[in-house]
Amino acid sequence: MKVGAFKYEINQTIKLAFPVMLSQFGHIMVGVVDTAMVGQIGTIEQAALALANSIHVIILVFLLGISFGVTPLVAAADSTNNYKEQSSLLKHCLIINVTAGTIFFVILYLLSPTINLLEQDAAVVDIAIPYFNVIMLSLIPMSMYAGIKQFAEGLSRTKVAMLISVAANGINVLLNYVLIFGKWGFPEMGIMGACWASFFARVLMAVGLFIYIKYHKHFSILWKDYGHKRIIWEKVKSILSIGVPTGLQWFFEIGAFSFAVVMIGWLSPEAQAAHQIGVSLAATTYMISTGISAATSVRVANQLGLHNINGVKLAAYTGMLMNILLMTVTTIAYLLLKNKLPELFSTNKEVIEIASGLILSLI
Repeated sequence: MKVGAFKYEINQTIKLAFPVMLSQFGHIMVGVVDTAMVGQIGTIEQAALALANSIHVIILVFLLGISFGVTPLVAAADSTNNYKEQSSLLKHCLIINVTAGTIFFVILYLLSPTINLLEQDAAVVDIAIPYFNVIMLSLIPMSMYAGIKQFAEGLSRTKVAMLISVAANGINVLLNYVLIFGKWGFPEMGIMGACWASFFARVLMAVGLFIYIKYHKHFSILWKDYGHKRIIWEKVKSILSIGVPTGLQWFFEIGAFSFAVVMIGWLSPEAQAAHQIGVSLAATTYMISTGISAATSVRVANQLGLHNINGVKLAAYTGMLMNILLMTVTTIAYLLLKNKLPELFSTNKEVIEIASGLILSLI
């Protein structure tokens, strides 16, 4: 492997990965911010958020995984300037993602009363169910945003999604402050304020990114015959054949942590709130890592479309090395700050003490 080629690949991957990493970071930061701000109003509320999000997050990452199915296909079409294929993939990914988000919302909304069967603290469950119903509704705009984002990333258009994600997280923080604590004449809504703030932030993310691909001149050629594109089931299968395994991988990886939230709820609300803090920190670095993986998949698909096998290998090795470096650095940071980070999420001394110990086990 030539040093010059390796340096070039690192530069290209970083250039593509940085905005993708921030976008992926934005996915999870909504929940992290909610955890921190809800922790200021009470441990029961923070435990309820943990319980609801333990189910929500595994469905969310599964849907995000499905959206990844379109990225390499778009990247391959982009490498040969096949605009008809790109237009068809855009239509298919929008339909697949919005349909999947809607189906999961309906099913989980109907099943939400069964949370009572998980043998959690009664006070926690009473708060968790209404929060759960609204946060699951946000899966619909989030699925739409994820589909458009992954399509744009397949074309190496990553910066706008990053900017929208950062802006939406800023709006979420502002709405949290206003709705949770009842500022500027708004009623004090507590945990439900955090829930509605997250919902509106995700709606803005979806609408903002859709406006971008609808009206930006770079995408204008894709919309010329968009309405006449037929749904081709073979194309649906090709997208899902990549997306579903990716989603299932993330589902099982995150699912282990999510089921632990339920089990820890059998101990106490304090332990459940502490676990939510630890999971929030772990998920933050994990989603940044998936951003590097997404960028790597684009680089690999580009080289595959050009039938450059050596380029495929180089792109894959570069992505793996970058992720190893990222995880090494974040592990060291968590070790050094394990006693300070939980203080950002809670004022309860017992919760902080438990969370400090959990950070060590999660890294």
